[in-house]
Amino acid sequence: MAELVCLLGLNSEKNCTGHLSTSEGKEFVVSCIGKSLVLQELDDRHDQIFLRGHASQICALATGSKYIASGEVGSKSSDESPIWIWDAESLEKKLILTGLHSRVLVLQFSPDGKRVLAIDSHGKLIFWDLEYGEIVIAAHIEGEVFDFCWVPTPQESRHPTYRFCVSFDFKIEMWVLEFDLRLNQYRITKVPMVKGPKSFARRNFSRLAAFPDCIVAGSASNELFLFTLPKLLLKRTIPGVCRHRVEALLPINDDSVLVGSGDGTLSRFLIRHNDLYLQDEIRLKFPIVSLAPAYSDNLYCLTKQNELLLINQDNLTDQRHITGGENGELIDVRFFGNSNEHIITLSRSGALSIHSLEDYSLSVRFEIQESCTCMYAEEDSRIICVGCDSGTFHVFQFTNAELKKLWRVSSAHKQGVTAIFLAEKFLITGGGDGAVRFWSKQSQSFRFQPPAFHSRAVRDIAVDCQKPHLFHFCSDDRTIVTYNMKSEKVKDRKQILNGCFFGISQRRKEDYELVSVVSDGRTLVWDCDYVDPVKSVSDPEKLSLNAVDVSPCGQFAVIGGESALIYVLNLSTMEALSTCVAHSSPVQKVRWTPDGKQFVAVSQDSSISIWNWYADLAVAELGEKH
Repeated sequence: MAELVCLLGLNSEKNCTGHLSTSEGKEFVVSCIGKSLVLQELDDRHDQIFLRGHASQICALATGSKYIASGEVGSKSSDESPIWIWDAESLEKKLILTGLHSRVLVLQFSPDGKRVLAIDSHGKLIFWDLEYGEIVIAAHIEGEVFDFCWVPTPQESRHPTYRFCVSFDFKIEMWVLEFDLRLNQYRITKVPMVKGPKSFARRNFSRLAAFPDCIVAGSASNELFLFTLPKLLLKRTIPGVCRHRVEALLPINDDSVLVGSGDGTLSRFLIRHNDLYLQDEIRLKFPIVSLAPAYSDNLYCLTKQNELLLINQDNLTDQRHITGGENGELIDVRFFGNSNEHIITLSRSGALSIHSLEDYSLSVRFEIQESCTCMYAEEDSRIICVGCDSGTFHVFQFTNAELKKLWRVSSAHKQGVTAIFLAEKFLITGGGDGAVRFWSKQSQSFRFQPPAFHSRAVRDIAVDCQKPHLFHFCSDDRTIVTYNMKSEKVKDRKQILNGCFFGISQRRKEDYELVSVVSDGRTLVWDCDYVDPVKSVSDPEKLSLNAVDVSPCGQFAVIGGESALIYVLNLSTMEALSTCVAHSSPVQKVRWTPDGKQFVAVSQDSSISIWNWYADLAVAELGEKH
């Protein structure tokens, strides 16, 4: 039986971070990772709670005193993009709200917490009542929506009046939702902004922040604007507040606003007499993506490097790192040989990261700054080798919590390095052209190249568990080749008629069979004494499988692929013991920890899932089924 213990990653969109304070006095940061909502206690990285149920990636989040709301991108199998409402105390699902049909851009609770408003990418706006789940009002916004904010409004009647501002297509409008007693329903009144002089150029108002008597807007052209209410009259323009667009605005009390920019500048402005006065300013290491309220006098700041900071709003230099994520699509994960101490991950964009498996913290990160394809790591020397699309491969060493670049080889393969492996005496690379080459582990020198036995890209390399002079290669040309280093000849060749091999792994016990995954969704088990597979099983959805790894005990195999699911197979019966759901995009690689008690998966959605594996429970549960 598999149990999800940790999900590492962050959604780097502006509406995907929130805060929840429980009645027990615990403080949780709420974030979206793939199809899951993750509640992580601020003082304990290991204390994570997962809320799952969405069919596609979560792209919008709202937190309130009573409820949590989450909205999704929308799945291919359905034209709906439902809003899920969760009870903030019990963390149980309360409602599923329907009516939107594309990616949710805006999701916010009303100021009184009794209703929720959402806007999708097609401009459809729906306002729901949370008690009964009914639609209060629906409307359409003509244009691409950039931002939304509630305007503080005194509540005096039984049917409250709501005001909000929305920016779209070079415009800002204030919408007033008032209850019409004559019609017994809410109606909408719109107030357009008043620009002032005719020479006022068109602006994209990227961010909004509302106050009782004014609206502050930030633009993509690095400006701040102040509009007075209720007529949205432009009163003040401040040019050049940053060097790369205003990315986030966060109102503080009723008289200050925090401005986060694309150049990493975080500023606090005081609002007085329809004007803005700079009070404090700092520069962070990376561009700011979003700002969100936290607890007490703190706020969350998400940077472009997927780093989440807790910052004191009164002292911007008082900062604390909360969690971090990966940049871009993750393509590989490794361990240092038989060591359980660290997880090594590689992203397509070239971010090589090492995480501690003890507390899941980031130990070190190195930006290779080119598109990467594969990776391998060795325990004794702590050497990491990385292959790239350009045909280059890099060699690093991890010592004293630092990654040191030792050397690199340019143009190792004409069509990119697609597979890489560290053997006892050699560094082995496979290329997009099907070539396999052996290199020195101590220097950049080329040793030799066997006669060509693949005609297309080499996808995976494995050394034989029994005979270390045998190497197994799988390729897009539908073959698995076993090469004998001693005789310098091909010892065995396995072939299929359909699909391409994407990964291989070998059982370490019993018959030492090879387990492979294929692009048509099949998992095939091969014995060296037979031409055809001795066992096989197909993915229920017939989608491509990208990765396979056999457990250290040789009894189980963990598999991941395009369905974003992770399967654990019993290799004796080829039955799925567990189907694991955590990611929203294809799983690129899966690995068992060297002790076989956990497995780790990485996905295109930039997330890392870590699972506990209870082998005895899984086998017992399978026995009960039979």
